[in-house]
Amino acid sequence: MTQPAAEQLLNLADRAEKGLTPDEAQRLRDGVAHHCARAEKAEAELDRLTTMAARYADRAIENGERADRAEAAIERVRALHARNTHTGDCEHCSARDYPNYAVPHPCPTIAALDEQQEQTPGPAPAHIGNRANAEDCPACSGTNPPYPFLCPGPKEPQP
Repeated sequence: MTQPAAEQLLNLADRAEKGLTPDEAQRLRDGVAHHCARAEKAEAELDRLTTMAARYADRAIENGERADRAEAAIERVRALHARNTHTGDCEHCSARDYPNYAVPHPCPTIAALDEQQEQTPGPAPAHIGNRANAEDCPACSGTNPPYPFLCPGPKEPQP
């Protein structure tokens, strides 16, 4: 059995008015109107969220396809910069250059793909001091300072 529509409920309230006081009938009408308005808002929100979910699903598919294309491109670059089994040099980088010019494998291109380039370390983390919570201090992170767990601040220079 299907649920009655709002108009049907309001019609029933009109017909039931003979057995209800006018205040009770009005409360019934107001309650039906309130719940109908909430249902309309919920349906609108559901439509909005469904549209948003479809948009995010489309983006996820596009990103997956883009990742597949990027991985295929990386594999093509790796095939181009293959290691010569006889010399151990990079086939691509060692070809077409001066005679006897050899670039050892892995060449800079393969090294970049493998993230083997040397990383320059950044500055050491510094204490923030000023009686700050040690958990918020980058230099205190991972340490276990004594109670009250405050950052000791930067070390004083030795005279």
